[in-house]
Amino acid sequence: MRDIRAKRNDNPLLPTRERRSQGTTTRGVLSPLANIAKLTNDVATIASTNKVLPEQLKHATEEAERRATDFGIREAITALREQLILSGKLLNPQRKQGQQRANEQARANIPNQSLELMEVSGLLRV
Repeated sequence: MRDIRAKRNDNPLLPTRERRSQGTTTRGVLSPLANIAKLTNDVATIASTNKVLPEQLKHATEEAERRATDFGIREAITALREQLILSGKLLNPQRKQGQQRANEQARANIPNQSLELMEVSGLLRV
């Protein structure tokens, strides 16, 4: 009887454990889940570097999402995109503008709030 593990990977130099963890099917083709895992790992690697442009991240997530729809694993990529957006690595244009407006309003309100606090506490006499 032939060893089933021999069909998993053609490289006999790798230890058996590593051959199993490569995500290959019995025909030696990457399984859809392994392909998506590789894409999400690539996007996460890009996101972890500080020198990456938001356009590159957006392109990478869109490419991963396009490939994911081929295999029907859209939810994983959507979760990844949400995680990147929440971490601030990838911002939607509308959200970015809203965040900038909120930051400007917060900066503009700081002096007024501090003046009101000083009036209430009695430090500022008008």
